[in-house]
Amino acid sequence: VAPAEARGGEPGGGEEAAAEGEGPEGQEEAAARREAEVREEEEEEERRNKPPMAPALALRVVQKVEMLLLCSPPSVAHVLLDALAAAIPLLQPWPRALLPALHKLWAPLVSLFDSPELALAAAAMG
Repeated sequence: VAPAEARGGEPGGGEEAAAEGEGPEGQEEAAARREAEVREEEEEEERRNKPPMAPALALRVVQKVEMLLLCSPPSVAHVLLDALAAAIPLLQPWPRALLPALHKLWAPLVSLFDSPELALAAAAMG
């Protein structure tokens, strides 16, 4: 009986089993390949989630607007809202970076809805 047949496999299957990495060296190689694939996938995911330099600057603007929006005079608040309106479309390809920054802006934007300056309230809504 051939070794492959003794294991319940087909004749000639031993070569395929060795190629698939049944031995200790093959298992190590397979584990190393899986590890490399996982690393590549993680790096690709990070590249997709992290915007390049120009959108990263737009993201920093969005993050800084939160504090400035409430403590600025209405004219500055209008400029900040315009900056937000320009920055958000730039960051749409990176939602994992954009959405947390936008989440922090909800409270300041909602508080602007009650602003005595109607133009500022309208700009905050639109």
